[in-house]
Amino acid sequence: MTEKVAPGTAFEPIFAILDVAETIAVGLSFARALGWSEEETTLRFAFRWSRLAGRGLISWAYSSYFSLPRQTGTDVVTTSVELPLEASVNSIAPAVEAALRPLFAEFAGFEFPTKSIEQWVQKLIERRL
Repeated sequence: MTEKVAPGTAFEPIFAILDVAETIAVGLSFARALGWSEEETTLRFAFRWSRLAGRGLISWAYSSYFSLPRQTGTDVVTTSVELPLEASVNSIAPAVEAALRPLFAEFAGFEFPTKSIEQWVQKLIERRL
């Protein structure tokens, strides 16, 4: 499918979901492995996407292909979220959604379904990709 998507023309939302989820999951794991206090530690994550202007929102990398007539004129989007270290694995999906909501909104107000974000995060956590 990649041969049908010209470089610099598409933004794959599922890649963003998986990248943000993995970053949060690894950050939580590292902090715990370093022995940081779960009760006293809050992790903050910042995300930045650039060279977005003119891209369309197109999911092409996985079996659920969709193309929406939504492009962004915004070139850079920066977001951030924080989680307490004591957060459970189930807290990752809401944090992913909060980090990505402003990004997806730049594509003509697009809102990725919460249930779908939860499912993709769960697949990542369970290593079922």
